[in-house]
Amino acid sequence: MIIIGSEYVKKIVPLIDNAKTNIDVLMYHWAYYGYASKTNVQALSFAIKSAIIRGVPVRIILHCGSPSDNLQRKNAEMVNHLKTWGAQVKFYKRGATLHSKLLMIDKTIAVCGSHNYSQRSMSSNVETSVIIQGSGEIRRFVEYFNILWGQC
Repeated sequence: MIIIGSEYVKKIVPLIDNAKTNIDVLMYHWAYYGYASKTNVQALSFAIKSAIIRGVPVRIILHCGSPSDNLQRKNAEMVNHLKTWGAQVKFYKRGATLHSKLLMIDKTIAVCGSHNYSQRSMSSNVETSVIIQGSGEIRRFVEYFNILWGQC
C-alpha cells in the first residue's frame, strides 16, 4: 500500500493499534509536540504509547546528530518521553547518519519511505512511504534492525 503525504498517520495508527508482539522503529527525526496534543505526530506517538501500555515491546533507534545539531536536541526530548512510557531507545552513534525511516510491526508489517515523525513531514512536506506485508519480505528488515541495535 502506498502512503502519500498526510495520509501516513491515518494509515499507520490502526496498524500500531493492532500490534501484538513487537514494534521496532528506525527514525532520523521524531519530534514531540507537547504544546499541540492534537497534531498528527502526537497521534502517532500516543499510539506507540498505547501499544507499550498494552504490553507490546517497543525498540527505537534514532539518529544521534552532533552536540551542536538542533536535531539531536529534538530527538533527545522525544527519547525522554519514549523511555518514560517504557520503550527501549538507543541513539545511533557510529559516525554515519541514520537516515532510515522504518517502522516494523509484529515482524510481518514494515513501513518505509521518506516520512520522519515530525509535523512538517506529516502535513506540508512532499513525502511518500509504502507498507509491506508478509513475514518473508520483512525478514531482512528485522535482521538489519537487530544488527543496528547491537551496534548502538
